[in-house]
Amino acid sequence: MNTSAKPTGRIFAIIVAVATLVIAYLALDHLDRRPRTQDAFLYADTAGIAAEVSGKIVNVAVHDNDRVKKGDVLIQIDPEPFDLRVKQARAQVQALKAQIDLTGRQVEAQTFGAGAAGEQVRRAKEQLQLARDTRSRLEPLLGKGYVTEQQIDETRTNEHTAEVALAATGQQASQAQKAIGDTHSLEAQLESAEASQALA
Repeated sequence: MNTSAKPTGRIFAIIVAVATLVIAYLALDHLDRRPRTQDAFLYADTAGIAAEVSGKIVNVAVHDNDRVKKGDVLIQIDPEPFDLRVKQARAQVQALKAQIDLTGRQVEAQTFGAGAAGEQVRRAKEQLQLARDTRSRLEPLLGKGYVTEQQIDETRTNEHTAEVALAATGQQASQAQKAIGDTHSLEAQLESAEASQALA
């Protein structure tokens, strides 16, 4: 019985020893990859910093081993390019405002022109109606000899001229209506320019 127990005990001891070595290796590997401590200090020879904006550094306000606090000025970036961008953005905003004002006046003039063209159409319709009424009144009188053939021809010519004038003024009124612009696209550009100005 003792002879059969010895090999089983040795195998068990070897398994326990191998398992202990594997567990020790895994624990050391885990600590090596993810070290932890409750009271550690981080020491660094250099610390990287980055400004929100890029540019030429004109002044460094700190030196090696200086103590700094939150909010301290560390470096100063040349402000001239940013000032120029602000001026450029302001100028673009002012130019767009002036263009909107000018376009607004042009729209008013175009609207007035379209209104005047509409009035001309109304008058041309009245002239045409008058020419038709005159012709229709005179034509029955031709057979009775109260008017001449020439007078009837003149009324027909006047009616035709009034029809042509109505067609022409109608086309002009339509073009004047279509020519009325707006300032919507300029106003959108102005919003974009004001946003650029705020960012600058």
